[in-house]
Amino acid sequence: MKYIETYDSYIKYANKCKELIRKTIFTKIDLDELKTKDNDDINELITNHRIKMINIKIDHTMRMIEQIINVNHSMNFRFNFAEVMKVAILYHDIGRLRQATWSNTFNDGVYKKLNKPFNNHGEDGYDIFVNNDFNVDSKYVPVISKSILHHLDHKQISRLNYKFNSDLSVYDIDRVVTGSYNLNEGEWQAASLIVQLVADIDKADILYQHLSLDFEMIKDYVYDRSMHSLDEISVFWDIPKKEILEFNNIDENSYVPYVIKIPTKNMDVSKLEVPLYFKEMFYNNTWPPLPKLIKDFNWNFITALWWRLSVFLNGITFYSTLEAISTSEIIKKIYEKIPDIYKPLVSEAFIYANEVLINQKLEDSKGKIYL
Repeated sequence: MKYIETYDSYIKYANKCKELIRKTIFTKIDLDELKTKDNDDINELITNHRIKMINIKIDHTMRMIEQIINVNHSMNFRFNFAEVMKVAILYHDIGRLRQATWSNTFNDGVYKKLNKPFNNHGEDGYDIFVNNDFNVDSKYVPVISKSILHHLDHKQISRLNYKFNSDLSVYDIDRVVTGSYNLNEGEWQAASLIVQLVADIDKADILYQHLSLDFEMIKDYVYDRSMHSLDEISVFWDIPKKEILEFNNIDENSYVPYVIKIPTKNMDVSKLEVPLYFKEMFYNNTWPPLPKLIKDFNWNFITALWWRLSVFLNGITFYSTLEAISTSEIIKKIYEKIPDIYKPLVSEAFIYANEVLINQKLEDSKGKIYL
């Protein structure tokens, strides 16, 4: 298997998706909450947005390829397995490329909302990968396809959480793969190693995305889900009602109190202080499901930073992945990018993340494969 050929096939598929987007005529019904003005060219707006979605996923994938090269080097994998890992990462989000042709968002909830035949981009990507010729050696396709299918939920599947205790430098994938979709025990172990590494590097790149323009780390608004009147909301946030109305582009007479965006431009920063119960979840890693958390009144871009540091760093599986995060000083770089006015709100979380979730974990796991 030649990686360059599989890479070319991936780019061809991405370009095919972009061309489909360019050929589609979009109307107001396709806006799907994209910010627009009445005089905007809707077709151009959506076309550019969706092509940008594809480019964001390509950039994300290429960064992950760079990271797996570093991890492969650290783990000293045999050449064939290193190549299989690169291909698995290359195609892990291929479902996102097709998703961009029919949606303005990467929220997997739209699959069910729009009655798509899949539940998420993992299932979508699996369908694309197994039903197209991407110049991938057929003997590797079944185990790679399992990693595409389950990179979102592998921890829920016991057979995909196998842990190797021996030196992974002696692992030879060609001794176990048969090309059959009915995986034997050795192939399940190979799929387990692949999917765990894909999920690991995926989590790591979520942190790297904080340094790119693709990821809106600091927003110019927070949500108010209080269901109070506009007057009460205005008093609570100490923001003039007129400013709230203009920011949300709503008429007071037609206002329905559900979710209101509160501009942060003139906000008292103390309004964004992280509550104690949120900090307790951070230190104990006892988060509720994300949809429930998002409904919390205190969920905003500040508390989301606490959540991401905890969830993604606690979710790392391999020593080498966490070591790469440490070496890159990504946590320090994210913190430096945060405006000074918000730093006091998150400094505690960043100190703990660096000292405990990275350095202490590395020290405790020295010489091991897994954390």
